[in-house]
Amino acid sequence: MNKHTLTIVSIVAAAVLLLGCLPLPIGYYTFLRIAVFISSVICLLAMAKRHSLYAAIADGLLTILFNPILPIYLHSKTAWVVIDAVAAVWFIVQLIILKKQEGW
Repeated sequence: MNKHTLTIVSIVAAAVLLLGCLPLPIGYYTFLRIAVFISSVICLLAMAKRHSLYAAIADGLLTILFNPILPIYLHSKTAWVVIDAVAAVWFIVQLIILKKQEGW
């Protein structure tokens, strides 16, 4: 995985998640699920390749949580705002850790 691709994927995922904290039309949240699902799969594969077990597990959990095919419904906007914010922070922290480990 190219480091620039991983950087872009992580930043876009974090931005999409942070926008998801706002009251937006339902169509946006469908887009959010798809974008975060794809981003977390990409990060999962990158972390597995780097033998980073805990990061791969975290990305795997995000992949399950934001799965657009079999969605998880929490029926609470507040819960999703917290999850979106935490997931956005995770994508940024993961990127910072990778940059420090690999000297990007």
